[in-house]
Amino acid sequence: MQQKKLNVAVMADGWYPLVGGRDNGIHYLMMELYKHPEIENLFLYVPGFENYKEIDARMPYKVIRCKSVKLKHLIYKPIIDKKSESLVREQPIDVIHCHTEFTVLNFARKLAKERGIPLVLTAHQNYKEEVLNDCWHIKPLANIIIKGILKNIVKCDTLTVVTHAQRERVKGWGITRRIDVAPNGTALTYPEKPEERIAEISAKYGFAPEDNVLFFVGRMAAMKNPDLLLDAAKILKDKGFSFKMVLAGKGGHLNHIQNRIINENLERNVIAPGFVSDEDVFSLYLRADLFVFPSVSDACGLVVLDASVLRTPSMVAEGEPASEGMVNGENGFYLPLNANIWAEKIIELFKDKNKLKQVGLKASQTLVYTWRDSADAYIKLYREAIEGLAKNTLS
Repeated sequence: MQQKKLNVAVMADGWYPLVGGRDNGIHYLMMELYKHPEIENLFLYVPGFENYKEIDARMPYKVIRCKSVKLKHLIYKPIIDKKSESLVREQPIDVIHCHTEFTVLNFARKLAKERGIPLVLTAHQNYKEEVLNDCWHIKPLANIIIKGILKNIVKCDTLTVVTHAQRERVKGWGITRRIDVAPNGTALTYPEKPEERIAEISAKYGFAPEDNVLFFVGRMAAMKNPDLLLDAAKILKDKGFSFKMVLAGKGGHLNHIQNRIINENLERNVIAPGFVSDEDVFSLYLRADLFVFPSVSDACGLVVLDASVLRTPSMVAEGEPASEGMVNGENGFYLPLNANIWAEKIIELFKDKNKLKQVGLKASQTLVYTWRDSADAYIKLYREAIEGLAKNTLS
């Protein structure tokens, strides 16, 4: 018997024009769900800000925006206004998939309860560290907020994370309920003629063929640890190691990083250009000898998956979810968060670039997961949540 197609509402507290791992992940998952034969209707509910109308018009799937108020740089608080709430209530919905533990989740819980439908929640971030950072390290205030987050997490019908490491992190918060893993994917594929892309980006950034190139891309925030990369860059420079490093991405920490580059005389080795187009990011992955990503805030590290599919080996923080699936030294590298250790390892690795390339090739064979795989996993979880709620209602 053919299963009924699903009507799915996806919700989040932030999305484009912000560009981060979670924002990209939501979009790529939406694209695969939109094309999926088991989906009947699909829409995304997120706050509106800046120039969002042009972005929404380019999307094949429906986007409904609520109002928002700007709190600080690139941080907006959603406001569930009557107009957007009315539009949401007009939509057929069998399951709600929420990517936030804050304002929009409260609306999602209320709507799910009213309609008798399940709520699936994906926990993306290292909330304890991020909330503490956003609360200026005032622990009593942070603890109040974290307590509220944990309450919201346990009240959803299905709780998911994107890596096994994130599951262990969430368990460490005191969550004892079942946690399902539905991995993120990558939308990239290896190009037929990579040498053309490499030549173009090398000309744009002034890379010589023999240059040792290190690359980072992500939201420029303290918890992404770009400062560790600058500390390591200074050590590399002092040791006479020849290299070029590109730190790509916007964010509240960008001015600080750019000022450090100037004040520490790193301009000849390091560039932090801010926003970099998707096309150039793709080409920078291809040209880079090593992708460096010391973040402690990511639940997955989509950028590591992207680097892997383009055969670029990654160096990440030991014990963080970005190291998911890595065998140290075989398909990637993970190290303690210590600039001296990172600098020494970089020097060691660049003594044998052929081995680096082999590690990158192994990463492309072992660390890559597609967004269609992710969509299939979520649809399975949606159906299980619907069936589980139906059984509980009947019992």
